[in-house]
Amino acid sequence: MPRPLLSATSSSTARKASDWVRNIFIAKFALGGALAMFLLLAGCTTSLPQRYAIAATSVSTPSVIHTYVSPDGVQWSGRGAGSAMLPVMPGVPAGLGSSNDLFVLAWFDPAGMLTTATSTDGLNWRGATTHGTFSVDLQSRPAVAFDFRNETFFVAFRGSDGMFRVIRVMPAGGAVVTVPGLAPSTSAPALTWVNDTFVLAFPDAMNRVRILRSPDGVTWPANGGAIATNSSGAPIVAADAASLFLTNSLGTLFMTVKGLPQGQTLHRGAVRVFSSADALTWTLERNLVPTSPSSRGAAVAGSGSEQVVVDSAPSQMTEVWFNNTQVRSFQTGTADYEVTAAHGPAAPGTLREVEITFNQFKRLGGQFGIGDDEDVTLSAEHFDVGGVRVHAIPPRTVDNAVKNQTHFWNQTSGGALPKLAVLMQAGETIVITVDGDDNPVSRTLTLADITAVCPSERRELIADQPASDDPYQLFISCQVR
Repeated sequence: MPRPLLSATSSSTARKASDWVRNIFIAKFALGGALAMFLLLAGCTTSLPQRYAIAATSVSTPSVIHTYVSPDGVQWSGRGAGSAMLPVMPGVPAGLGSSNDLFVLAWFDPAGMLTTATSTDGLNWRGATTHGTFSVDLQSRPAVAFDFRNETFFVAFRGSDGMFRVIRVMPAGGAVVTVPGLAPSTSAPALTWVNDTFVLAFPDAMNRVRILRSPDGVTWPANGGAIATNSSGAPIVAADAASLFLTNSLGTLFMTVKGLPQGQTLHRGAVRVFSSADALTWTLERNLVPTSPSSRGAAVAGSGSEQVVVDSAPSQMTEVWFNNTQVRSFQTGTADYEVTAAHGPAAPGTLREVEITFNQFKRLGGQFGIGDDEDVTLSAEHFDVGGVRVHAIPPRTVDNAVKNQTHFWNQTSGGALPKLAVLMQAGETIVITVDGDDNPVSRTLTLADITAVCPSERRELIADQPASDDPYQLFISCQVR
């Protein structure tokens, strides 16, 4: 029986991670044995991960990295401003990893220099550090893993010669190790750490997933790796050249594998999420079918009960699931993106939850007689630092609104008042537009504008741009957290 990698768990692990503050502990035990040893790392109190993060790298030239974050896996931010400034080798995706208090981004610059940067919020990156120049290609996405015992970060990647290399990047200066005993591969490896063991996963020449384990990230066996199997004992098979992704949450391993190239019961390109206690026998947890079957691999972050899965496709779309429900599609414009994910810290104050409820409106100007009416439509949109729309409410129309009277936005449709709930950071805007009989008018709000007047139960705004058109008076209520 393989040595278990799973820590002792209980039903309490299903609690929301942000509700926990704990001492990090590492548990070892042998199944069926009497010996159990728990080692408490003194003085290592820390919050559990509170924020999901995605890093998406464009495969076009010039390549850029965009990062997005979410506190709950459902509501997502716009692009982080800092990541787009990082120089990236065209077409080589970045890797993303985390500890409980730090995100680490790893990528190759245009000259092949392996580079890392850190972030406490997943949006703003600092401290770019280089780790040597390598010959890499489109299948060289770095995999980032954190060793909780020794508090070190490691990166594994595939060189253009098809061989896997592993290096300690934090603290910097680790030796580059070539994993021995393997034939050249066409896919990037996956890497994670769980209970004193580094786990490396990769598809072999027959696309069967293989597993290698190392006690320190430096010493690797030259045995070619063990074949990962499902609960029936059959090998787990990945799609051609699709990268795997590994993560560890509270002692359980999770792995994403793109769909089988054949079979009647599984859509080609489906994203499968497996869990494992020993890295060798895996249980299928989710089977998600993306819009497009083609990508170079999906990623997963978080625990089994609160899990984010992300996949990209050549349709310029990045799709996000929370558990089994698709919650978001990022339209990335004209570039295709490849993605990776992590679950890490939430720095206070860098991202604000903004909620605006639109209550009433009244037209303030123009030529009209008593009793004249119009159909008035409200739209509200959230734009990121690059001017890309992040979120918008469904347009809300009030029919036959008398022009010199105040109206509620739900007087035609009934039900709840329209509400915009977004995650904002500095440099982003909300644009509110009102369109009646004449030309539409708008009001643009920055995060500073909103925090200056919110919270408020009744706040007046004037939509009056362009100034040449007739303005509307808006009454809103708002919250900022």
